[in-house]
Amino acid sequence: MTNITRRTAAATAAAAFALPAAAAEVKPMASTDFVATYHALIKDWQRQDIDAVLARVTDDLEWHYLVGLPPLKGKAAMREFLVKFGKGMHDVKWRIFDVMTGKDRIMVEGVDEYTNEAGNRVAVPYMGIYEFRDGLICRWRDYCDSGLAGRLKNGEAVPAYVDALIDRKAV
Repeated sequence: MTNITRRTAAATAAAAFALPAAAAEVKPMASTDFVATYHALIKDWQRQDIDAVLARVTDDLEWHYLVGLPPLKGKAAMREFLVKFGKGMHDVKWRIFDVMTGKDRIMVEGVDEYTNEAGNRVAVPYMGIYEFRDGLICRWRDYCDSGLAGRLKNGEAVPAYVDALIDRKAV
């Protein structure tokens, strides 16, 4: 078993954010456009407009909706997942606190917060890396504590340390 230190985690995040050698050949959008696209996708999801969300990703999307599980590939797989995932979600308050931008990607820290069908408040901090091609998200990786998500979905109260972490101004 590998013991992951903060230094190792930081180096891994930096490597994931490194630009590919071929990036000089690509004509990227300004990274601020990527942030605007991401914010628009959040608003699409808050309206539960799956078609609008899908319009912001490539046909060959690779989405690690929970790093550690196999990725979803393509829009059809994403649609199927979102239909199930969004069922019973109310009062979606998906927010972003920090954004790092690169030539063809952004890295965000945020919280996925909503009320589920049972009336339980679910608030899960996460980090995500989003790679873009031709203005659309082509690779998407989300990192979060799935154990916390499960406990909150089942009715456990959001811990005070999570509330303190997510009680920040969104960007």
